[in-house]
Amino acid sequence: MLNEKYAIHPELKDQSSYQLSEFYMTRLGSNIYNLYAVLNCLFVKKPAEIRSKKYWFKGYKKYAISASVYEPVNVDAKVPVLVYYHGGGFALKATAITHDLAMRYALGAKCKVVVVNYRTSANHLFPIPVEDCYEGAKWVYEHAETLGIDRERIGLAGDSAGGALAACVAQMLRDRKIFTPKFQVLIYPVIDERLNTQSMQDFDDTPFWNSKLNKRMWRLYLRSTDLTEQLYSAPLMHDDLTNLPKAYIEVAEFDSLRDEGELYADKLRKSDVEVALNKIIGAYHEFDIFQDKEIVKDVMKERIKFLISGFSD
Repeated sequence: MLNEKYAIHPELKDQSSYQLSEFYMTRLGSNIYNLYAVLNCLFVKKPAEIRSKKYWFKGYKKYAISASVYEPVNVDAKVPVLVYYHGGGFALKATAITHDLAMRYALGAKCKVVVVNYRTSANHLFPIPVEDCYEGAKWVYEHAETLGIDRERIGLAGDSAGGALAACVAQMLRDRKIFTPKFQVLIYPVIDERLNTQSMQDFDDTPFWNSKLNKRMWRLYLRSTDLTEQLYSAPLMHDDLTNLPKAYIEVAEFDSLRDEGELYADKLRKSDVEVALNKIIGAYHEFDIFQDKEIVKDVMKERIKFLISGFSD
């Protein structure tokens, strides 16, 4: 039993037997999952304190991409905004869980949250997903007046593969001289495509996500070895990590992605980028879907605390 093999936090043990099927990191499997994701998002529960609106913008090569915008009903004009990129191994679309988290961040930090519905690697290989995400951040900046946000207070965030996308978008915005986000929030992020860390070797059967799935994820995203180690394929593929926005990086103890997240934090610090590293003991990948657990509530407080501080700096 996985919950006996690893010293998982008591609050998270009951759910620790679940593992995502490797089938979902194939083209067929991810497309089947994405049908479920689309249907699942029809049942997003929106609290009375939140209002939402869907926008469309031009993604990579002018393809129409949607964005879901959430905001508290009582916010003033020109509030800060968090541009959010969902996880899912680059291949899977957002589910209701992503939108629930977005609304929690909007309420907690009193900001707008823009969830970018980028094209996934189920049918669109690199660089399409990350370029869509870049265009999403650029669109938010260029349409601040329409969106009613303060263009000087834009933050980036993402979980898992979305963390990789957020980190790469921060690099792209710097390199292409568009704007500098206030911060980047990377939740148990994908960072390195080389799969050579100790946690990647150790955790091939951890709950929800593991190194076997990680290998399949990269194979699906990059498809061809010609695309490996390309700029913006993964955050650590960039040699220059200077002049990037400050970062909150969160890693889970029993996650194959743990060490690369810590490595990125270390490399950012050595590049004079301010970093807050939060290692969640006893947790595994995607542990935060269990919002009723005290450990998750405590972590959410830390994330929102960083958002509030980051927007006000």
